[in-house]
Amino acid sequence: LKKILDDLKDSQPTKKVCVIKLFPDRYFKSLEYATSIFAELADHGVTRNTVLIAIGGGFVGDVGGFIASVYMRGLTFVQVGTTLMSQVDAIVGKVAVNVGHKKNVVGSFFSPKLTICDQDLIKRDAKEMLLASAEVFKHYLFSSPELHVIKNKVAVLENLLINSRSMEVWAQVIEESLTIKAQAVQQDPYDSNGIHKKLSFGHTFANILESELHMRHGEAVWVGMYLATKLTLRLENIKKDASYCEYILQTINQFYPVNSYKTATLHKIHIESALLSDKITTNNKPTFIVCPLPGEYSVINSDIDTVLAVFNELFTLI
Repeated sequence: LKKILDDLKDSQPTKKVCVIKLFPDRYFKSLEYATSIFAELADHGVTRNTVLIAIGGGFVGDVGGFIASVYMRGLTFVQVGTTLMSQVDAIVGKVAVNVGHKKNVVGSFFSPKLTICDQDLIKRDAKEMLLASAEVFKHYLFSSPELHVIKNKVAVLENLLINSRSMEVWAQVIEESLTIKAQAVQQDPYDSNGIHKKLSFGHTFANILESELHMRHGEAVWVGMYLATKLTLRLENIKKDASYCEYILQTINQFYPVNSYKTATLHKIHIESALLSDKITTNNKPTFIVCPLPGEYSVINSDIDTVLAVFNELFTLI
């Protein structure tokens, strides 16, 4: 961080550089916390000509992006991701904060003017790589209608995690992952025609797991995609390739052993409340994004009892 700030000051000697430190904690991803940052921006004399640069992981990018999107009706925003997750799933299209236990319900359709993914900023940590791979895997599932193409991409990712931590290869994975995400956002910038929704595969389940069990985002997405695929197999009114769904389940288990959560307890009433208040819920029925065929997504509704049965495959419900 110090080097980045020094470089900024050296490159813009006539400009004022102000630093506001954010607390990278889910409890601070709130409207109340954002409001306190608005006050600091005002104290620093920020104007609409100010460039807001968010340097940090996904939390910093999301909160910083939300603040930039609404303060003075929009500031120029630059994101510098310092974690692998924040780079492979960098902000493209949407920023938000939480309200209580409800994730990302106050936000904007907003993108950075510039996103910087510098490999020298990333911590070379096996766990971080595994968690970031959840979003990469999700993007790969929608990269082609041809299963062999998807499998080849996933094989590269698996080999990267097992045999190599080459940041050069990771740079290629990051670029490919963001390209797939950016294409969806460009085709559906306001999440209105459905294409953007495929980026939420597994996230309805993941949001509950992050809130109730305080899972990290990558963990919750791995498990969320697994549960969404289990739900797909249970539903009869959806066109699907069962063997492809089994491929998704097996691959997730190879990357991330999801069956270790049986001792974790979830409250049925909390699940139901979260589902009915989720952003994509329609007609008072839980709504999910699923991946039933290679390269394709579906938006489906399910009854509460079926969803609880899916949760019960991995967790203890009370």
